[in-house]
Amino acid sequence: MARSVENRGLGDIIADYIRGVPSPALAVSVLAIPILFYFVFGIVASLKMPFAYDIAINYSAATVLRTRSGSIYDRDALRKAHQERIGSTFPDNDLYKELFTTYITPPTTALLMVPFSFLPFSAARVAFLLLNHLLYFGSMLLITRMLNASWKTMEGTGAWLSALTYYPFVVASSWLGQVDGIILFLLTVSLFFTYRHQDGWAGVWLVIAAAIKISPIVPLAFFLARRRWSVWRGVLVTAVVGFVFVVATAGSSTLMRFASSLLPLVSRGSGFFENQSLLGAIYHFVASPEALQSSDVMADLPVARLIWAFLSLTLILLVFRSVQRATLGHAPLVALAFGSFVLVGVLAGNISWDHYMTWLLIPTTALMVDWFRTRWIRGHIFWSLFLLAMVAIDFPGPFQVMLFPRLGRVIISCGTYGMLILLALSLMRLKRDAISVSGRTSELRKSIGIHLLIFI
Repeated sequence: MARSVENRGLGDIIADYIRGVPSPALAVSVLAIPILFYFVFGIVASLKMPFAYDIAINYSAATVLRTRSGSIYDRDALRKAHQERIGSTFPDNDLYKELFTTYITPPTTALLMVPFSFLPFSAARVAFLLLNHLLYFGSMLLITRMLNASWKTMEGTGAWLSALTYYPFVVASSWLGQVDGIILFLLTVSLFFTYRHQDGWAGVWLVIAAAIKISPIVPLAFFLARRRWSVWRGVLVTAVVGFVFVVATAGSSTLMRFASSLLPLVSRGSGFFENQSLLGAIYHFVASPEALQSSDVMADLPVARLIWAFLSLTLILLVFRSVQRATLGHAPLVALAFGSFVLVGVLAGNISWDHYMTWLLIPTTALMVDWFRTRWIRGHIFWSLFLLAMVAIDFPGPFQVMLFPRLGRVIISCGTYGMLILLALSLMRLKRDAISVSGRTSELRKSIGIHLLIFI
């Protein structure tokens, strides 16, 4: 016999909530503490932490570019700009000495920072920090809106919790002054246009993201797998316009210097423990112990890079084939297919610092919402794999280094292992979608055949 409304207890409300009945009070209760932690450590503490290396480097590069006082890849010019514009606010003692402590990205990052370079460094740091957090939450709002996952429901609460799972990397990105919130937003907007079948616009936002960090170009393979050729209109137009703009503002010599001098060095990757790409994981096993703690140029290890190239190509082909065969009949599956290419792009990159994992918000949220709606796999299997992936991804890098003397090199690549588990779970879901469709197609063919026989 059903209970009356007056006699319903907390257990009944929780049971209904798990079944999908909205409950704002429960959702707020679950999300309140993680959001508080996010606010305290991601925003307030970020402004007090002495780790603003990346924004200091990018700010100095933007100053050099704006004032035409040298090359953005000239360490002396960067150091001079730092001393003049930043000074004692953030000393340059540890900067502009090694490969990964100076400006090594495409000129587009410096161009992005030019408007901030008109502000004093302390004000620019606050403005850039707030922009990244606004774009991170904006990305989450856009994804949940596209997936029609209200925060009041269990699936929506789960999506927000999965987003907050990445807050250590959002915090790390904020402390350093990185651009991950911007990259995530660009990828999310591209996904939004992808879902709406406005592929030309989707290509525009992907190219802009790839101009800042190269690996976001990998999701273009989604459109190849789905034979959605109109994306190339946006890609080609944006690439041409962007190239002309960069040459006009930064100079062709700057672009050539990046392509000819810096890109070959950066493409070697890094054995530094924070590099969680496949190449980084391979280096963690074969590089010298000193390389695991160094941010300088990596030694040339062609065999390691050959293994990495083979493994990366294999994973990209697996995702390509899975997306090609799936039907993607509802929004979470579209987001998962697109996000799987984002995930494999992070894995296959030469360098994927741990804060790049904020980009994984897309496949993680899609997996969460899709499971709550379809229950395509038994709960204990899904949650075991999903939570194992999250624990591995979130396992702090400094702890990995502390455990290195006891557990050996295998402990240094926890983030890589977590991403591989997440990718395996995504491929299982896409394969299940393809199997269910092929099964329905087979049943339809049998039905048609039987009807034809009866008719004959």
